[in-house]
Amino acid sequence: GEDLFIHRMHLVDCRGLVVGDQVTYDKEMDDRKQKYEARNCSGGSIPLAKSGVVKSWNEGKGFGFIVQDEDGEDLFVHRLQLAENPFLMVGDRVTFGKEWDPQRDKQRACDVRYERPGKKQGK
Repeated sequence: GEDLFIHRMHLVDCRGLVVGDQVTYDKEMDDRKQKYEARNCSGGSIPLAKSGVVKSWNEGKGFGFIVQDEDGEDLFVHRLQLAENPFLMVGDRVTFGKEWDPQRDKQRACDVRYERPGKKQGK
């Protein structure tokens, strides 16, 4: 079949794809580019690592903290790590990966996405 473009914001139950992944998706027209692309893609083999709730968000400074569902300290999150929208609100359910923050010498949230109700989330 034809190759389709997919943006990471259209991944549903994973945070990445690997060559050879068997996925399902919706084929939709990108009106701006006049090309078809894949959306609502599921089945990727790089799982969303964690989930939690936004504890605080400072819109002026573009950062906040996430309370992890699993035990662990609250994680710092910066606007640059938001995969879908440029801001969060207190109480939003999110999924995220973790990466090392050398400035703070601890883990921080990355690839933060809104948790979609009804979709299976990886752990």
